[in-house]
Amino acid sequence: MRRNRLVVLAVLVVVVGGGWWSLARTNISLRESYEENVVAARDAASRGVTRDVVAGYEAALKLQPEWPLQRELLDYLAANESHDVYGAALERALRGFPDQAFPYEELLRIALEDGDHDTAYEILDRAVGASVSSDRLTAASVEIAYDYELSGSGYVDAIPFVNGVAAVATSGGWRLIDSSVRSLGPSHAKIGPAGDDSVPVIDDEGGPYFVDLAGARSLAATRTSYTRLGPKVDGIFPAQRSDGRWVYLDESYMPVMADATFDEAGVFSDGLAPVRVGETWKVVRRDGTVVVDGLLEVALDAQGSLGSSGRFFGRTSDGFRMFDASGSTVSDLVLEAAHPFADGGAAVRSGGAWGFIDPQGAWLLQPTYEDARSFAVGLAPVQQGGMWGYVNGAGTLVIEPAFRAATAFTPSGASLVLVAGPSEGDAASWKILQLLRHKR
Repeated sequence: MRRNRLVVLAVLVVVVGGGWWSLARTNISLRESYEENVVAARDAASRGVTRDVVAGYEAALKLQPEWPLQRELLDYLAANESHDVYGAALERALRGFPDQAFPYEELLRIALEDGDHDTAYEILDRAVGASVSSDRLTAASVEIAYDYELSGSGYVDAIPFVNGVAAVATSGGWRLIDSSVRSLGPSHAKIGPAGDDSVPVIDDEGGPYFVDLAGARSLAATRTSYTRLGPKVDGIFPAQRSDGRWVYLDESYMPVMADATFDEAGVFSDGLAPVRVGETWKVVRRDGTVVVDGLLEVALDAQGSLGSSGRFFGRTSDGFRMFDASGSTVSDLVLEAAHPFADGGAAVRSGGAWGFIDPQGAWLLQPTYEDARSFAVGLAPVQQGGMWGYVNGAGTLVIEPAFRAATAFTPSGASLVLVAGPSEGDAASWKILQLLRHKR
């Protein structure tokens, strides 16, 4: 019995040993084949025979996938072949080495050289999806994030975008457009800034009414004597009577503040609205309660409201101060000028220059600009050297000053800018600036 066990053990030793020996011989054979293919590929590269170069490297890579060897093939193709051939090789390389940054970097470079921004953005998205990053990818992302194109035939006047629509003046009157320069509804004698879901307009006969954000007539009262309407926000809008006085109405054209009338009336925002009586301004709530009185001026945005963030600016005898929703001053800052808060920051002037503060009065960007407007979706218009561009939250000038005037961006990446005429002396015109990244 003992002898049988020894025989079995001996057989197992022979079999296992033979298996290891066979495996070792196979590995040696594969390694030799690998090295032969590498030598052949490099020899073909020295003679510039691309077909043999590719065949040799790809045969070696099948036997032993190694990034340095893949990089050798890519470097050869980059120096000797067209963008199309090189680009196809980069795509094949990514299938085998999806965690390497180099193929993404090179595909991005080729796309940008070809002016193909859609492909460039797609490559960046693929790199992010694969959790791949590098200094080159980051730099390229920053560089193209604010690439833009100008569109529109040029308008003589414009009202900035609010809720995705803007108003522009043409030879045929005023019309609504969206960020793709698509006309929304017919022309009108006059158009105001958009509200929550509608836009106030005046027709050729002088009658005011509302159209929706697609340009269709939405709310009108034909037996009233109002001559002008303001944007409708939270179901309330200011309306000017034929005697020039302003009141607030609801969607049924019923007065909101009883018999209260004003010399000027702004738009409600966060439950507050600015009104002027005589020479001074006050801030009121929907029920007419006065929050702050005796202001010499108030800061208003393009819509005619006090802005957001639960803060607003009013000018007192010593300068502009920041107030909260209760009417209390916030911080000790006294400013020379201010624009309402938007996107968590406000453009303000101090010491003759414009900068940006947060809702607590701390400086986000120190005063360094000739002029500025508040942030929207992370960008703010600023003026330098007499021209306007845009800065991001870090204060980096991401769109160089090239415009006579600039307005806030929409979430889709569109704004209105005033562009100089093609020749000296030509009138400037308004056009849409569309960020290519956001346009996707």
